[in-house]
Amino acid sequence: MQILFGIHYAVAKELLRWMEPAAWATLRIVVAALVLQVFVLRRGGGGLPRSPREWIHVAGLALCGVVVNQVCFIEGLSRTIPAHSALIMTTIPLWTVAFATLLRRERLTLRRATAIGCGLVGVWSLLRVDRFHLELDLLPGDLLTIVNAAAYGLFLVVSKRYVTGRDASVATARIFAVGAVGIALYGMDDLLATDLTSLPGNFWVLAAYAILGATVIAHGLNLWALRRTVSTLVALFIYLQPIVATAVDGLLLGRWPSWRFAVAAVLVFLGVGLGLSMSRRRGG
Repeated sequence: MQILFGIHYAVAKELLRWMEPAAWATLRIVVAALVLQVFVLRRGGGGLPRSPREWIHVAGLALCGVVVNQVCFIEGLSRTIPAHSALIMTTIPLWTVAFATLLRRERLTLRRATAIGCGLVGVWSLLRVDRFHLELDLLPGDLLTIVNAAAYGLFLVVSKRYVTGRDASVATARIFAVGAVGIALYGMDDLLATDLTSLPGNFWVLAAYAILGATVIAHGLNLWALRRTVSTLVALFIYLQPIVATAVDGLLLGRWPSWRFAVAAVLVFLGVGLGLSMSRRRGG
């Protein structure tokens, strides 16, 4: 899941060269919702909520996990640089712990705080926090990305109860079906104004990856993982995104960072290891 998400930063930035943020966000979520509906219906599952109570629950999840998340992500990324966006997104585990503690879904233990701290320090050492300067022209994008990170952290906490006992693909389909309505209200006009026939083949290749890989498959895996472990552990794995991205960059282009990568990798894997050991002690 984190490999798919990690690659998506560069893909999304490239897609925005050809399409406006609102139009792309709408295309991505609406098509992903349709793909998910076809998938669950072919398996004999229901792709829409079945009771008024479930509709309310799913609408709340769709609001924070799809609408606010996707709108703030793409609008933020279009107004800032990928380095800022990637760094801000590493605060998701902090938001997840904060919401889980405030809502009394999980307890803040020393081991959990240590795991998150190790991962955070590791990622920040890799991304060179000293280069993160507050720039007024990037501030709107940075603030939108912060809202995105907070919304996703909240989604990880509140969605666990909904997905427990449900098929991950069905839960994902229902959340995206409702979320697609909100996204359409936000950007359908921009999408209809876009000349899709003029877009190059490269756009559609990248779009296919973003929709199928970084949306349908990744979010399905996300909810599948939430059924089997605590939300803070799922959030902790977000720290792997910069490590994976840097490793792929080094393997493909030979651009390996110096000692920072080794230090960051050790700290991130230490943090994830602590989180995994904590989860196993609790029985999953």
